[in-house]
Amino acid sequence: MLRSFFPVGLFVCAAGIFFPHGLGADYSDDIERIMAAPENEREELIEALISGGTPLIYGTEVTFLAQAREGKAPVLLGDFNWWGSYPEAEGLAGGKMVSIAGTDWFYITGGFALDARIEYGFSDGEKERWRDPFNPNKIRTFDQDRSLLQMPDYVSPVKWLAPADRGYDGRLLKIILQKNEFEGGREVHVLLPENYPDDAPYPVAYFNDGTWYVERLSVPANIDILVREGKIRPIIGVFVAPVNRGVEYRGQPEFMDFFVNELVPLIDGDYETVAAPEGRAIMGGSRGGLGALNLAWRNDGVFGFCGMLEPAITPTNILNQVWQGPTKSIRFNVVGGTYDPRFIGDYHNVVDTLLGKGYSVKNQTASIGHSPNSWKYYIPEMLMDFFPANR
Repeated sequence: MLRSFFPVGLFVCAAGIFFPHGLGADYSDDIERIMAAPENEREELIEALISGGTPLIYGTEVTFLAQAREGKAPVLLGDFNWWGSYPEAEGLAGGKMVSIAGTDWFYITGGFALDARIEYGFSDGEKERWRDPFNPNKIRTFDQDRSLLQMPDYVSPVKWLAPADRGYDGRLLKIILQKNEFEGGREVHVLLPENYPDDAPYPVAYFNDGTWYVERLSVPANIDILVREGKIRPIIGVFVAPVNRGVEYRGQPEFMDFFVNELVPLIDGDYETVAAPEGRAIMGGSRGGLGALNLAWRNDGVFGFCGMLEPAITPTNILNQVWQGPTKSIRFNVVGGTYDPRFIGDYHNVVDTLLGKGYSVKNQTASIGHSPNSWKYYIPEMLMDFFPANR
């Protein structure tokens, strides 16, 4: 039942095949002209070529250019090669760039889906990393500045508001839950609806990696907009920060005991909630998606809905347990990233396993990499699936 994906060598993704282009290929007259020019003229030609910014897009093919640093050849890093994790691979998968003789410039070309959203940067093959200085579009992800490539047909699934675009009028509460094993406390944010408690009781959407979703991804602001536009019913959002993320989301019993036997009863006791599985969703991205699956499947009668954004399941055995265990009353919504070489296999394995067991699963692959700045746009679709306005 479980698939295996090996993103080394010939690197294949659902959107197509990444491949290097050699001199004389018909992908770009501009690069051909530079390579055919006398070496002493190439620097000037490159400067003219990149005056409009980089990378260079020719239909589905994209050319990245970068300069050497301290004599070290640049390496292309990005979502598509898990930031340099496969140096032995060919083409974009390995990130090795081709020298333009007579200059300190290097280039590499590969194919992308026309609707792709990609984050990328360069390195010197060792420790130094930098974003593309000729690309004005940058994004902050995992405390790193990255360059952003949005292909011509990319359209954000929803309009997204930044935190400054929305006020909460005291409705976004921060709670510090104290417990010895929390090493100083666990941070939980609670978002109450604008009309609270007029339309009580309210369903509750719980989010793993909660502080990130509040402070970096502005999910509370966008929940408000979904309610205002009549796309979802008013809900309570509960954003739960991890303390030991790498352990807790892999199914740590102490974490699950806290979540289902302390946190959920606390929320149901302090606020006007739909205190039943049909009123609770658990959601998360990457390892947070693994945590959501563990919380939903291992705890009967708590969560009726589970949302996973590019779930990172490997190397745990949760899917084997799901396959061998009973089918439970949980609806799933799962998003995978075409340009997520490390975990695209996990996405397919999750979907195959759940469908094979007869679960209700809404799933889609998007032309994105493994980045919260990409997957955040699919949170509204999940909420509309779980808590539509007419329910």
